[in-house]
Amino acid sequence: MYTVVKKSTQVLMKSHEMVKPSRSKLMLSFLVFILGVIGASNSFAAENTEDLNTPVEIVVNGEFISIDASPVFDNSYLLVPIRALSSLGLSYEWHPSTGKVRIYDHLQGVFLEITQDSRTAHRDGKTLEMTIPAQNRNGRIMVPLRFISEAFDYKVQYETIRKMVFISSPGYEFDQSLIVQENLQAARKAAIALPIKSDFKVLGFPTRPNHAYVFIAGRADMYKFDDQYTTSFVEIKDGEAKLIAQYVSGPRSTFLHKAGNIKIFGEPLMQQYYGPPFSNPVSFVALGDGTSITGYYEGDEPHDFITPITFYSDIIQEVPGNK
Repeated sequence: MYTVVKKSTQVLMKSHEMVKPSRSKLMLSFLVFILGVIGASNSFAAENTEDLNTPVEIVVNGEFISIDASPVFDNSYLLVPIRALSSLGLSYEWHPSTGKVRIYDHLQGVFLEITQDSRTAHRDGKTLEMTIPAQNRNGRIMVPLRFISEAFDYKVQYETIRKMVFISSPGYEFDQSLIVQENLQAARKAAIALPIKSDFKVLGFPTRPNHAYVFIAGRADMYKFDDQYTTSFVEIKDGEAKLIAQYVSGPRSTFLHKAGNIKIFGEPLMQQYYGPPFSNPVSFVALGDGTSITGYYEGDEPHDFITPITFYSDIIQEVPGNK
């Protein structure tokens, strides 16, 4: 299940002051913030880059999954609750008396056996060495995701920009037609389920939990992602989500940090997300209380509605008029 830090998105930073808006006022304030007019929330969080325990999201074959416990990192190795394996098309047996877990891939006819707190595993009877053992965390058995996935020939990618793990089973290929389909909600969900790749060094600040996406009305092939610290511009071409530029804003509408194809604050790359009269963007923002708010324009008038989040992709909602 998608989880977020409470209250963190309900507090906007503006002119060095913390302001707690009502929900009706939140949308108008947040539209100003997220569409780039003042960039204030980024400005004064600039030197506060601690890791806020942002949950790791998992995408399996292009779909965000919901799990009963958050994955955890142990010395850079990601551990996931064993129940998450069912989302990979695997089944398992857990034997508490022996501490053994047997994992099956019925499609490939392969099984893997691991033992709690042991670095030795067995795949179809052959011994394998693990870099980190399975562990019991608060009564839940956590297994190393990369080892499990690669033992069954799954491809694993980790994206630092949004703190996401992408897993693809053998033979999986992304369907590029999903991005140009008529249903914009489905197209945008497919867009954010692609790992963001970059040809340049990303800024690399810790990912905050306050995720927000802005799309141009009528489009799913480009978006702006913001975590209330780093802003990232993404374009989707040939089935890949490519990072175009990143920035952290500073005082007086300047760049405190920047990377990629961006030179001056307020250039056309940014303007297309500003809103009227430049464009008609649509925003999707996780509020931090298990809900998200969707903002859009009718003419020059902003509108919004709030919906609950179960899966991470629930941030993306259907917009009236299929905007």
